[in-house]
This record gives sequence, C-alpha cells and structure tokens, in this order.
Amino acid sequence: MRLLTTVADPDQLAQLISDHGNEDFKTVLQEQFKLSGNLLAAVLYAVARATGPISVHQGCLRVEKYVNSIGRYGRMAFLSSMYGSGAELAQAFCRSCAVAGGTYVLAEPVTQITKTESGYTVELAHGTVRTKSLIMHPSYLPETALSETELPIARRFTVLDSPALGDDTTSMLSFVDGDCVVSMLYLTSSTMVVPSGKALVYAWTRGAYKQVKEVLERAIDCAVGAKARRLMSVGLECRTLAPSGGFTCTPGMPDESVDMDSAVVAAQAILDKFFAGETS
Repeated sequence: MRLLTTVADPDQLAQLISDHGNEDFKTVLQEQFKLSGNLLAAVLYAVARATGPISVHQGCLRVEKYVNSIGRYGRMAFLSSMYGSGAELAQAFCRSCAVAGGTYVLAEPVTQITKTESGYTVELAHGTVRTKSLIMHPSYLPETALSETELPIARRFTVLDSPALGDDTTSMLSFVDGDCVVSMLYLTSSTMVVPSGKALVYAWTRGAYKQVKEVLERAIDCAVGAKARRLMSVGLECRTLAPSGGFTCTPGMPDESVDMDSAVVAAQAILDKFFAGETS
C-alpha cells in the first residue's frame, strides 16, 4: 500500500523518480519498500509487467498506469479489443481516416517504390501513386532484411476445449522461469476470438522459438493445468526488420508488451517529423 499511495501521489512519485529514477526497480522495491516473495513478484510481473530488468522510472510509470486504470471500465485494469488484438483499432482508424478525407485501397499489391527528387513513386498492381511523403511498414521495401542484433519474439496460441479460467473473463498472466518471463493473455468467446464454450491462451516471450518453445508450453500448462484439454496449438516467431534507404517507416520490430504504447510512440514520432511546430 505504501508503494501504491506513493505512486498515486504526483509529488511523491516525482520525488521517487528524481531520487532513484535510473536505479533497478526490483532493488528499490526490495530495499525501500521492503517487498519480497510473492508480493514482490506480483508488483514486478503482474502490475509493472516487467519482462526483464527495468528502471525505477519505467516501473513507477507502469504501476501508476495500473493504479489509474483500476475500475475505470470494469473490475480489471485493462481492456481487450474484440475479434483479436488490434482488429477493432484498425477499423476505427479506417473510419477516422475516411472522415478526414483519406482513401483506403484494399488488396492492392505494391510492385515497386522509387525515390525521386520531388518525393516517391509507388507502383501498384493497377496504377501509380506519386507523393511528396511516404510512411509505410518496412516489409514493403524489397531491400528489407531481418535484423541480426534484435532478439525475435516467440509466440504460441493454444485453443482449449473449455473456459478453464472462467467463461466471461479476460486475464493477463506472467510466468517466470529463471531469466525468462512469459506473458500470457487468456481470452474467451466474450471477445469473439473463439466459439462459445472454448478459450484461447496466447503466450509470448523474447527468444528464438526453438529455444523457448518448452518454456511457452510450461507457462500454458501452469496456467491451465488439467482444467481443459488442448484442442490445437500453433507456434511462430516474429523477427525485427532492418530497413535501409531514405524512407519513413514505422518500426519493423515485434513488440513484447501487452499494450499498444509502442504503436502510440511510433505514431507520435511520425507526427513530430511531419508536423513539427504545428498543434495536433
């Protein structure tokens, strides 16, 4: 409670960050707030959603977000989008774009992108678009390569034959195995990702899939136990893209966080680049 009240008070939070901002969050929780055992793990992995060492500044901002989110839209501190992560967000952006006069072109392959003196020429399957500025995902670039320095994100989806953790529930979980932290999302038919009476556990962590596959399986087994039978499991690996050339790209990096903050940061960076000095 001392930690939560400190984080909830703007003055105390600012002082804590000023005094210990660059220090290790786990160490400060142990030494200054006297947390240990399951309580330390709950704050570090369930509330702050740490997947590795984080600073006091990062940890406090995450705890602050959690505290400010509790009870805002229900009993949980988070919202889960319908029909799979991001689907409704994409639809909302599509409609917002249309209201602002934008145009969506669907199922139109990009065959070539050429940088010119006045901007860019984009060759599509059924026409050509010329533009002064171009913002795109790195995967559209033919010279894009996989990064050799960034760790991939390994992901595993498991469909259950029954809602083992509750029928009308969405839950976030963390599974800690040494230095490896697996994040998990439990979803039911209430979010329209599975048929009625079924459930989905989505687990992910940093590392090559072949190396962390067993950890992902143990995490799901620990969460579900013998409460449900596994109908299907699918594993995959997402790798960072390293684009080259003078293009403005959104990050081609898979994100291990559970929220959309990295997408917001990327969008803000693009806005700052193109609309510097203007009020948005």
